[in-house]
Amino acid sequence: MKVETSRKKRLEAKRPVNRKLLLAVFVITGLASGFFWWRGKVIHETVIPAEGVAVKIETEPTRKVNKKQDKLVADIESLVATASGRYAVSVYHLGDNSGYGINQNERMPAASLMKLPVMTAVSQMIAGGQLELDDTYTLEGADRATGSGPLQFKTAGSVYTIDELLSYLGKNSDNTAWVMFNRRLGKKTMESELERLGMKDSSYDELVTTAADTVRMFEYIYKQEGELFEYLTDSIYEDRIPVGLAGVEGVRVIHKVGTDVGVWADAGIVSCQLTVENCRLRPFILAILNENVKREEAQTIVPQIAKLVWEYEKTL
Repeated sequence: MKVETSRKKRLEAKRPVNRKLLLAVFVITGLASGFFWWRGKVIHETVIPAEGVAVKIETEPTRKVNKKQDKLVADIESLVATASGRYAVSVYHLGDNSGYGINQNERMPAASLMKLPVMTAVSQMIAGGQLELDDTYTLEGADRATGSGPLQFKTAGSVYTIDELLSYLGKNSDNTAWVMFNRRLGKKTMESELERLGMKDSSYDELVTTAADTVRMFEYIYKQEGELFEYLTDSIYEDRIPVGLAGVEGVRVIHKVGTDVGVWADAGIVSCQLTVENCRLRPFILAILNENVKREEAQTIVPQIAKLVWEYEKTL
């Protein structure tokens, strides 16, 4: 039995290996593996929409490298880094949808910037025939609101046109005019107006907004072909962005300030004056929001930010 087993092992060891068969198996295995790899890749990369559903594939926009712009943003961040409170800044170029900033989507106190949706809502109602500039509202005792504006000192029963109230609201940031509009428009109208303007991160009830939402609001105002411009120029509060552009000729600032305890904000459109020829400035929106800031400090920082932005924008 042992001899027979040993002889069997020797015969198996001497049996020749079929090299052609091995090569064929190797080639077939390689081809099969390659096919299934390619097939799996195609299936993975092909988007198969559900029946009746249109599928749109979007890629994230690429950010172009701009060393000067990056330096400007870094300079703004450095300026506010050691200051009290928090700042949010947004710059938006009208026309090519480009921009830059810091903390653009962070919620900040809106203060009187939230008077702007009232103005856009009234403008929309005038365009729709629901109101006219010559329509009148009567001042009631309950309308009086302290703070900014002269209407708080007027006699109850005084009558004002919509045009006059818009002017008080824009140029004087009049709190009483704001209450007069709010009482008649209602909370739901104002909430709908923020939604219409695309101010998704803002709240009219809480009086909070973001620099990005503020830009959206001014973009709408800009596209209305100047309907509200006259109410937002030459206000009694030209002490923020306009100061940063002091001495600059041929440029106008269409803007609205926001002021409260710890708030010294400003936002608006910077563009060429209509009477100036050969002005090559690309119009842009600048929003500077803040909270918990020291007033005397912000009175310097806000104009400084505006000046830094201007020095960059005028080179474009």
